Amino acid sequence: VDYPKMKPFETVLLLDTITAETPSLSYEESNKLYEEVQKDYEDEISNYKKFLKIKNNPHFNALQVKFSYAITCHKSQGGQWNTVFVEQPYLPNGIDRDYLRWLYTAVTRAKEKLYLIGFKDEFFEEN
Repeated sequence: VDYPKMKPFETVLLLDTITAETPSLSYEESNKLYEEVQKDYEDEISNYKKFLKIKNNPHFNALQVKFSYAITCHKSQGGQWNTVFVEQPYLPNGIDRDYLRWLYTAVTRAKEKLYLIGFKDEFFEEN
């Protein structure tokens, strides 16, 4: 858990972005969402209060989610990412030269953070 002291919270997900080719709503789509949410507060006379209500609206503040993105280690060659997750593969024949090459490629794709998932303790040395 990244933030163990943080309490769980409920939120709204905006699924319009899940299959979009962009990382979030476009400028036009964001404006349209704003205008639609604004309709909920048409009775509010004060523009400032209306603005605050819109900014605090759970639908206006919905998380814009995407599918996770994963690529194979082979396809990743030549690229680097800030954060990389490497899952220990099934090794029916144990550790061999090809596996070590694969692992080197996987590990060196990370620029800042590397997460090794499912690796057994014997893969790590203790000081």
